[in-house]
Amino acid sequence: MTRLSPSAAPHGEPAAPAASQKPENRRHRRAPLPLAVRYLAANGEEGEGRLTNVSAGGARIAGASAAAVGDVLILYVEKLGRFDACVVRREEDGFAVRFSHKAARAKRLCDTLTFLVNSAGDGIEKRGARRFPQDEPARMVLPDGSIIDCRILDISTTGASVGVKPRPGVGTHLRVGRMQARVVRHHEDGIGVVFAQAEPEGSACSEAERTG
Repeated sequence: MTRLSPSAAPHGEPAAPAASQKPENRRHRRAPLPLAVRYLAANGEEGEGRLTNVSAGGARIAGASAAAVGDVLILYVEKLGRFDACVVRREEDGFAVRFSHKAARAKRLCDTLTFLVNSAGDGIEKRGARRFPQDEPARMVLPDGSIIDCRILDISTTGASVGVKPRPGVGTHLRVGRMQARVVRHHEDGIGVVFAQAEPEGSACSEAERTG
């Protein structure tokens, strides 16, 4: 099973010059995850693109409009959530960023990336399942029987994004409303779950949970 390194640049570390980014690629193993990205720059400029690869320390974004080295961005990445980042390199078809988060967030990101990479063949959800925005209140029942309030942020026939704090651990089996589900990822506002009937047998995520 592929296991990604959780190390990350220290919080608040200034952006390194473009020439020094190759060592960063060696330090943090990058995962090829083509996820959609939206970003907001400090000057109010908005843009969108797609990840070509991502690690616990940073990412490369293609198809985005111009961003200068040193620009501070807020990124919203599909399946991963919100990140503060700094542009460290310009490229012909996009740019590279370094994340500005602490070690604990880098570790959580590493766990999520490990899961996504190892379940890429089977998928944590059926790719064709259309998601519908909700933002509706709901109740979550944890394995010990305790009930907590949460919000359904979006939902499909196979899973949902749930706003909840604190976040149950990846792999936790629980109930959201009337649906049995399992936590498959963490994001900035809560968790992503896949519904019990949507889980493929022998999914790689089982191994990720055992070894993660």
